[in-house]
Amino acid sequence: MPRVTTIIVAALSAACVVGVTACSSTPSGSTGSGDPTNPPTTQTAASSQFATGASGPPRSTSATGEGAPATAQLPKDAAASRSIRDVDFANHSWWDAADQQTITLRNGVWKGTVNGFPDLVELIDSKAVTKKYVDIDEDGYDDALLTLRSTQGNGAQIATYAWRWDPLASKAVQVRQRLTDDARCGDVTTAVTPAGASQIRLTILDGTKAKSCATPSSVKLRKTVKIVDGLAMEVKPYPSARIRCFIGAATDDFFDPEDLGGGVLRAAPTKSSPVVARAADLAGWGEVKGDERAVPKGWLLLWYLPKALVGKGSERLPCGFAPRG
Repeated sequence: MPRVTTIIVAALSAACVVGVTACSSTPSGSTGSGDPTNPPTTQTAASSQFATGASGPPRSTSATGEGAPATAQLPKDAAASRSIRDVDFANHSWWDAADQQTITLRNGVWKGTVNGFPDLVELIDSKAVTKKYVDIDEDGYDDALLTLRSTQGNGAQIATYAWRWDPLASKAVQVRQRLTDDARCGDVTTAVTPAGASQIRLTILDGTKAKSCATPSSVKLRKTVKIVDGLAMEVKPYPSARIRCFIGAATDDFFDPEDLGGGVLRAAPTKSSPVVARAADLAGWGEVKGDERAVPKGWLLLWYLPKALVGKGSERLPCGFAPRG
């Protein structure tokens, strides 16, 4: 068990309390879950959920996520024969990160039961997405930005996902982390803007600052998400896993940076995923309980306080994954 450092608690109390308060709001009706990395959409086993693939051609043609052989050649007629615009996403399998499951839409709709409650998932047009088809990774092939709305009772979540086109396999591959994570009484994304080099800029109305569910916040957050090795992670304003960081569900303990298991935080619960932050970057950290379905056995979801935020406390805190023990 890491030792709790009372010095950090005293020195960072003001900054951490403000940061915790800013992060602690959990929208009513929201299930709030995180996203594992990006294996093929047909895989559902837990052991397969954290495979990563390469970005840009040549892309993987196998279910293992291994790169294509160096001798593989892009078919000359790949672009002419089919593109992501031909994919019928309204009748397609999806990873629904809101409910942590694979679903198959029929005519743009899926109906089922989650945690004993009726659930409705719909493919919708998002006003925030001005370009549905765009070459996100700049490989010469269009990719797609598409949005699902998940409704349970009076609670709703809206998530925009990236789908990348694999020209070698002539198929679309979903990036399973949500680019946007809006909810009733929560955040409202107003702009999803591709920015080149696999980056997407987000403009978000901060749901933690909203006066009521009927009145969206006027406080804007600006984030940049990047797709790295087939996985979406935040890179600005601070590196973070693309997952809701439930600071309100965190323990009260603040721990020393050197007590961080493995010395790094990662963008997903796998040792091959990109590093979010290193112990030297931290002023302190703590555990987030959140939705246990998003955190596999042997891993922890941790929030961290960047050294640059000490004394400020005006931002929601970033987070990442670390091995347990």
